[in-house]
Amino acid sequence: MGQLSYFPWCCTALFFVLNTLTWGEKSSGAVPFGTMVALVFLWFGISVILVKAYVRYLTIMITFSSMMKVGSRIHGYSLG
Repeated sequence: MGQLSYFPWCCTALFFVLNTLTWGEKSSGAVPFGTMVALVFLWFGISVILVKAYVRYLTIMITFSSMMKVGSRIHGYSLG
């Protein structure tokens, strides 16, 4: 799961560096600081929700898998 976040983090870091250089040149093309903060909060909020959903999904699947193994031992059938 960690490898999935390398590309977005690298792109964001590059964007921040380039935007900081643009601010340093006093260019009107730089993204305002408030917008940058809002984007970071949006990204962080969405990421946390998605990670929580993924962890919840894995927990449910592990629990279901464990229940199926117990059920197969009790009822005497094989899961393959």
